[in-house]
Amino acid sequence: MTDVEQLKNLIKIDPDNLDASVLEQPVHYYEIAEHLVQAMSDRDQAEEDLKRIEAELNITKRQELEDDGIKVTEGRVNSEVLSDPKRIEAREKLLEQKRRVNQLTELKESMKQRAHMIRELVQLWVTNYYNDGDVQSPAVTEQQKEMFAEEARKRSSESRKNRRKE
Repeated sequence: MTDVEQLKNLIKIDPDNLDASVLEQPVHYYEIAEHLVQAMSDRDQAEEDLKRIEAELNITKRQELEDDGIKVTEGRVNSEVLSDPKRIEAREKLLEQKRRVNQLTELKESMKQRAHMIRELVQLWVTNYYNDGDVQSPAVTEQQKEMFAEEARKRSSESRKNRRKE
């Protein structure tokens, strides 16, 4: 199992253990963010490696063509470079690193969604949504109403801030 597959398990929410989910959220988010930073660094290194290999092959292939008495053209050199196994391997490594960065980026976005869902589940719990019906559910208190209103004001404020940034 790849590290990305293992990290996917961090997205799961246990609705019966919301307090732990709330406490774990920033730790899990940071863990995924760390993996993403490393993956970006690995991708950048793979890009540099590919450029270096292409430059070395360009010089080598050009010299080989001249030594063999074959007319050297840019098209011919480029064709030789593109078909070289070293370049193909470096390109495949770069593509793999790009795929990993994309996966971790999406995983990081999923963690943001997880945080939102935890908030929603907590709100449902606070409003007795999960009441099994054995006990009469009390009406929403004034304190709960104020808490909901405060949460709505926070969301509205965050939304306005995000729109200003765009």
